[in-house]
Amino acid sequence: MEKLLNHRVSKILIVFTGLFATLAIIGLLKLWTLLTLLLFWFVITPALAVYLPRIIAQGKDHYLESFIGLAIFYAFMVFMIYKLYHTDYFQVMAISGLINLIGFAVVMRQKSQRVQPE
Repeated sequence: MEKLLNHRVSKILIVFTGLFATLAIIGLLKLWTLLTLLLFWFVITPALAVYLPRIIAQGKDHYLESFIGLAIFYAFMVFMIYKLYHTDYFQVMAISGLINLIGFAVVMRQKSQRVQPE
């Protein structure tokens, strides 16, 4: 049981750390344009959240860990830049957070229904 918990926590940390590192690289290289902003928040973020645990932890059933890691990442981002809530960058990040988290919740629900026969 403890091994399973450690494995899940490591997947969550993989998602959070990978997303944060990618954000830091793009931010430090000053690559923010409208195109990269939209690509990062709507394409790269959900893709990394899905595939990082699969690549590093060699597992397939990881949607719950990806969801939790993504939620922690967005919560951390809101905490870091809450004073900039009136900017377009913050609004794009907030909208993508809602879309990505709702999308993950829908996918998780469909996967759980598919696994449990009625």
